[in-house]
Amino acid sequence: MHRCGWADQPSFRDADAAAAYELLGGHREPYRRNLLDYSGGSADHARTIATRPALRRTVEVPAPAQPAPVRIAVIGADNYGGRILIPAFAASGAKLQAISSWGGLSAAHYGKKFGFREATTNVGRLFGAADVEALVVCTRHDTHADYVCSALAARMDIFVETPLTLPLGELGAIERAWHAATPLGRAPLPMVGFNRRFAPSCGGCGHYSTRCACSSRRAFPTSATNRAARSW
Repeated sequence: MHRCGWADQPSFRDADAAAAYELLGGHREPYRRNLLDYSGGSADHARTIATRPALRRTVEVPAPAQPAPVRIAVIGADNYGGRILIPAFAASGAKLQAISSWGGLSAAHYGKKFGFREATTNVGRLFGAADVEALVVCTRHDTHADYVCSALAARMDIFVETPLTLPLGELGAIERAWHAATPLGRAPLPMVGFNRRFAPSCGGCGHYSTRCACSSRRAFPTSATNRAARSW
């Protein structure tokens, strides 16, 4: 404690130091000295005070990025492709880039109907095209294997309807093409469709198979003759 020696001097605790200095500087009272009492404090007088109000800031949090639609090209423009496959891909949000057919007439028809960017007879342009990420094949059965191998060599994902191939040797060629493309980065994804997957007869076969716990091979003959419109 520091004392000035005047009996009538005001005494202030250290917490009220601001009032003591205001009293001296304001000349409202006849005091020249004030007494500051530090006796009630601790040895450590370090303090931090706020000198201005805290700033409030609003930060806009961006929404999670949505995946970009897959850009696809369709090879083949038959009835099944135009009635089933293309509408399914369009409904899934795929970006329809190009459609190809041998003569070009059916490709132009479905290209305009579904809003493809282009229709072409140049199938080779689609393999490795910068604006195409995946291919859809719905051509004659004997062409499937060649198109699949070409797509894998270009490291493109590909959807092909059944059958994947006809001769067993072509299956080996597809396997080798896939293994050759895999070490170069992300392995391309080949997918084989099955256009009777939703047929009631196939559903019935699957239900029958699950009822038997034994492992066996079964054949389910079906009729391809005229059936009721809703039987498939």
